[in-house]
Amino acid sequence: MLTRTCALASLLLLALSACEGGGNDGDDEGGGDDTAEQLCVDTINDYRATLSLPPLERWTDAESCSNAEAKSDSETNTAHGAFGQCEEWAQNECPGWPGPPEDMIVDCLALMWAEGPGD
Repeated sequence: MLTRTCALASLLLLALSACEGGGNDGDDEGGGDDTAEQLCVDTINDYRATLSLPPLERWTDAESCSNAEAKSDSETNTAHGAFGQCEEWAQNECPGWPGPPEDMIVDCLALMWAEGPGD
C-alpha cells in the first residue's frame, strides 16, 4: 500500500504530472476517470486553477517508471532515493500516510499545497 501511496504523489510538479498507472489511456484531460491516480492530478489542477495556472496532464508514459521509483523508496525506506530515474524535474511523496490512496491523497496534497512554493 505504501508503494502505491508514494507513487500517487510522486512526480506531481513535472511539466506533465505523473501518478502511478492505472485505468487511463492518457487521452482525457481530467474528469471521467474515477481512479485515485486521476484524483491526484485533478486535485492538483484544482489548486493550480486558484492561481490561474494552466492544468497539468498525467504523464502516462512515465507512470510505470514512477511506480518503480516509489517501490524502491518504500523498500529502502529512503524518500526520493530513486529520484531522477524517470528523468523527472521534481518529486513529491506522501510516505507513511495511512489508508488507501483514494482516501488519503486529497489531505496529503492539501498539506503540500499549504506549505507553499518554498524559499
